[in-house]
Amino acid sequence: MALCRCSCGDEYSVRLTDLEYGKSTKCKPCHNRNYVEEATKHGYAGKTDRKPEYDIWAAMIARCENPKHVGWENYGGRGITICSRWRKSFTNFLEDMGHRPPDPEDWNGKKAYWSIDRIDPEGNYEPDNCRWATPSEQTTNQRRNR
Repeated sequence: MALCRCSCGDEYSVRLTDLEYGKSTKCKPCHNRNYVEEATKHGYAGKTDRKPEYDIWAAMIARCENPKHVGWENYGGRGITICSRWRKSFTNFLEDMGHRPPDPEDWNGKKAYWSIDRIDPEGNYEPDNCRWATPSEQTTNQRRNR
């Protein structure tokens, strides 16, 4: 073990092997504070002010990558993938897709919530194959309708 001093001035103990491999460069409070700041830098994933774009992005990843997800067999199980740029960063997804349009009124007075839609249902989630679509637009763009 070694006794180290963090940039904040606090002292902390660390295993020599962790120090050797650069795994420990901050005290625990500073490490946790930096982790939270990096994980939420886009401001869309907060517990109280969560935004729909973030939930849509997270659900897209779950459908394509989690075999336990209810939609897995229609997405990841069929080989549908997410481009590496979007998979790497929610911010990249938001830059490419933009914000979700305001929710329009549906023909029968109900809200029609926009969600992500693959233009080619056999294609992957990538900028050239995705758009924001209403439920009725998505219904007409299903595999069974092609």
